[in-house]
Amino acid sequence: MNRYPIRMMLAAGLVLTATLGVPASASASFHLERIREVHEGIGSNGDYVELQSMATGENFVGGKHIVTYDAGGGVLTDYTIPTNVANGADQATILIANAPTVAGVTPDFVAGNGGTGPGNLNVDNTGGTVCYTDSSITLPLDCVAFDHSGNLTPITVPFAGAQFGTPFILPGANLDGQSLIRTISRGCATALDTADDTNSAADFSLGAGNPRNNTSTPTEKACPPVQSTAKKCKKKKKGRSAEVAKKKKCKKKRH
Repeated sequence: MNRYPIRMMLAAGLVLTATLGVPASASASFHLERIREVHEGIGSNGDYVELQSMATGENFVGGKHIVTYDAGGGVLTDYTIPTNVANGADQATILIANAPTVAGVTPDFVAGNGGTGPGNLNVDNTGGTVCYTDSSITLPLDCVAFDHSGNLTPITVPFAGAQFGTPFILPGANLDGQSLIRTISRGCATALDTADDTNSAADFSLGAGNPRNNTSTPTEKACPPVQSTAKKCKKKKKGRSAEVAKKKKCKKKRH
């Protein structure tokens, strides 16, 4: 009996088992989303959070949370994103709002109507924290913390020591009708990337807002890869001594 085919089949089975045993989380497709904008509408309606991806295929956001915290660090609202979104392009956006439209744009997900508690989205207008979290709200993927200069008691930021760090300080009394907008000037200046994620005070500025849903065409453009300017030395068919001399000459030119 020829045992070689049997050994081959067993080896293939072990490879397949090892492949199937790799956890799906090793290639997670939601962790490279960042909060691009946080808007507090005038009154209780019109609040929204805009996420933006830093890579392709980051649209598997179903089951993730948008959680807002009050100035004391307590959970104000906790909205679970119900499904994934269709557009997984690099720099694509996702819009979660507490109104059917915001600035004429239809959100991808409507999170309540300005109430508090689970299933809603409500941004504290005078100071607090907004987080995009994993399936557990205690696992932040990205957060934005903000306070206002007249607050005698600084806000309590949840997840002490997390990367979002120092809160952005509002120049006025509240965030009403305005947005905290993440800058993309670092790294590639025309696209959101990991260099744009340091801490809230440094990463955000105040603006009028520009809500974009998942069907919006990104205005951001990824930078082309940096091309090496080093000249390549071409090898020529010459004698042994000439070839050695050519290699030495090439090494001297390289920096």
